[in-house]
Amino acid sequence: LLDNDGNKEQSARRLGVNSSTLYRKMVHLGLIEKSPS
Repeated sequence: LLDNDGNKEQSARRLGVNSSTLYRKMVHLGLIEKSPS
């Protein structure tokens, strides 16, 4: 459980770091709408 939680935490942190890049990639691919802001 501790290992899984640690991995989840690391994954979340990695996602946080890459979220803007991933978001732009998804917008570019047309998977999500670009927010008005």
